[in-house]
Amino acid sequence: MPKELFDILKGHPFDGDHCFLCGVELNTSNRTVEHVFPRWLQEAFNLRDQTITLLNRTRIAYRNLVIPCCRQCNGEYLSRLENRVRAVVLDKTKSLREIK
Repeated sequence: MPKELFDILKGHPFDGDHCFLCGVELNTSNRTVEHVFPRWLQEAFNLRDQTITLLNRTRIAYRNLVIPCCRQCNGEYLSRLENRVRAVVLDKTKSLREIK
């Protein structure tokens, strides 16, 4: 793991009060939640009402599996990434290797 990445992760507060991606403190104006499995993916594979068992043996519906995220990371960075992945996943003629 590159030293820079390790340093970032070492000081990153992974809790409900900070963005999971950038670590910014969340408040009422910048707080959103990011679905771990995006809604489009849940719909495409009929996962919305299915449950997943977490490592601690907790069962949770896919639709409820969310993490805290700031508005900028969710609306800009993750949205762009999700759009690229969705375009390939939903097109049966493409391979995941085509995600750019």
